[in-house]
Amino acid sequence: MIKNINIAEKSGGGLDTLAFAAFFFVGWFIFPVISVFIFLALLYKFNFDRRVETFLFFLMALSFGLVAYTTQSVGIKESDIARYYFSYSLITDIQATKIFLLSFLLYGNDNPLFFAITFLLTRLFPNNPQILPMFWVSVTYFFSFLTIRECVLYFSPESRKTYILIIFFACIGIITFFTVTEILKQVASVSVFGYALMLKLTKKRGAAALLLVSVLIHFSSLLLLPVYYLCTKQKILRYLPFLFFISLVLSFFNFNEILVNIISLFVKQGDLLNRLQYYQDIQRWTISFRFYAEFILYFLIIILLYWDYFIAKTQKDKNQKRPFLVLHSIAFFILLINRGNVHNFIRYIMGYFPFYIMAMVQLFHIRIVKNEKIALILFAACFYFYSNVKLLSAQTVRGGEYANSYMNNNVTGILSSNVVNFLNFRVK
Repeated sequence: MIKNINIAEKSGGGLDTLAFAAFFFVGWFIFPVISVFIFLALLYKFNFDRRVETFLFFLMALSFGLVAYTTQSVGIKESDIARYYFSYSLITDIQATKIFLLSFLLYGNDNPLFFAITFLLTRLFPNNPQILPMFWVSVTYFFSFLTIRECVLYFSPESRKTYILIIFFACIGIITFFTVTEILKQVASVSVFGYALMLKLTKKRGAAALLLVSVLIHFSSLLLLPVYYLCTKQKILRYLPFLFFISLVLSFFNFNEILVNIISLFVKQGDLLNRLQYYQDIQRWTISFRFYAEFILYFLIIILLYWDYFIAKTQKDKNQKRPFLVLHSIAFFILLINRGNVHNFIRYIMGYFPFYIMAMVQLFHIRIVKNEKIALILFAACFYFYSNVKLLSAQTVRGGEYANSYMNNNVTGILSSNVVNFLNFRVK
């Protein structure tokens, strides 16, 4: 039986890399959705050149982007995707530079990079707003895959199979597909933020640049800046109980109202202030048990990571795990602070998948009995899978209050279609 064949070692160089890339591209082109799971199986079985591996991540991300390309609002109320299509059409009509600048000031000052890229897409594809979700969903999944790889290799450079497993878990549930196609800007922003965070923790170049990109895609990542700047501070650990207490107190107040009161001291008007005022009304939203369940699961995993940290036998082990303990603690405090505003809480819960992914990675490295560890990992994976399926089943019902469809919800069509079939699909 052949095990762990290192194809990279048998490679003859660039030509072999191109040959593999061309071979996989052809297979992906014929069955882009099914190929996601074929590629994961191959990556799990064989060691490919890192460039080939990254190319496969790109194709897998693009597969999700192709499904997103077929997204259309089918509920009684228009979903966000319909509003994105409408905004795309408005930007398409922009011809004069003055009109572009005016539109940018009106609609793009809290997400300038998203607005600029959308404008560029309208120049390239003036009659096809479907390219917008395809592009941003692909970006979200691609940076999520890179984050997983960096996170796993941070803990164990030899654990290649671990990050393939976690990518599989991410594809089937940790990243909820409806969320990614619905709040495009925020999830794309946080996926880039997650990768920037890992580059910082692994001391690689580009972290600060990607952090800036993340914030420019969507301003919501500004709230995550404490995670980025505090995760490597060794002394912050002693202040975490105090920060938890402050966060717990703030969780009983509407965080948007607090921000509005602070910002209005310096700025009397503006798009950011208007948005905060608009979303401070918590009466229009309700939190289902599923969102609280995700919140509680994340909290319980963090508690388990604390226990694992304090029983670590060596200082080296503690030093390796401490940044992630701080990272998850600060991230959780931000969630807790936003609990008082239902809109914020729901959006952050749905868009926190980079942190859930990092927590899952650490579950593979905690010091407990192997069978118990496997049970914990499977429980978490099954929970996220169920949550993903539950959300999709509830939000794809045609004629429901708020719903999207993907290729008219034709599962067989999604699985059997080639790239041309996807690109020929038109949203009505």
